[in-house]
Amino acid sequence: MAQMRTALGIPISYTVSSEKRNPFIKWLVEVWDGFYTTLVGLSITGGHYFIKRHTVQYPHESIPIAERSRQRVQVDIDLCGGCMQCDKICPPGIITIVTAKPVAGVDLGTRPNGKRRPLHIAEFTIDHSKCLYCGLCTTVCNDDAIFMIPDFHHIAQNRDDLFVNYSRHNAAERDELVAAAAAEKAAKAAAPKPVAAAPTAAPATPKPPVATVPEKPVEAPKPPEEPFNDQCPGPDGGDK
Repeated sequence: MAQMRTALGIPISYTVSSEKRNPFIKWLVEVWDGFYTTLVGLSITGGHYFIKRHTVQYPHESIPIAERSRQRVQVDIDLCGGCMQCDKICPPGIITIVTAKPVAGVDLGTRPNGKRRPLHIAEFTIDHSKCLYCGLCTTVCNDDAIFMIPDFHHIAQNRDDLFVNYSRHNAAERDELVAAAAAEKAAKAAAPKPVAAAPTAAPATPKPPVATVPEKPVEAPKPPEEPFNDQCPGPDGGDK
């Protein structure tokens, strides 16, 4: 008794004669092996045909995704204040932010949340090819400008396409804003500081007169008293 296996790994047993097999019989055995293998494959396929499918025809079909699932980072640049907290906390360091202080006399207005816009967001780049989907950047943002969205359809044929700049300024405008802010800062540092005028002395206010206490007259020293004599004088002036 010899045993062989089909392409699906199912054993097929048949008897091999010690004598040389007839070529026609050998051909029939090989045909039966192929037919039997086909029947086994069709039986497995037919069994799964009546079972509920666990796959979908992506991208034409998709499974429902939870609203709070962390699939991709998204930025609302209008709410960003340029605090750079997300850039500092990102573990793989995929966030790059470049800010520029507006020059004197330029008012950037307010953001949709009512807060003043303090800086130009010259660059806000995220490298989505290295994102860990940890969501730490969303926990430190004070303005809810960065958040995760349930959208995983972010594919690209070139890796450079995964670098997304959410800023409203291109590279040339970024360099221009940064150069203008640096020039104004250098001009302020080089400008001579105004010398503060010496404070003028306030007029002296007259002091109220101090009440003087009249001095007591110095008394003359008293003469020493004579010792007291309790003897009465006699008629001649002497003592008794």
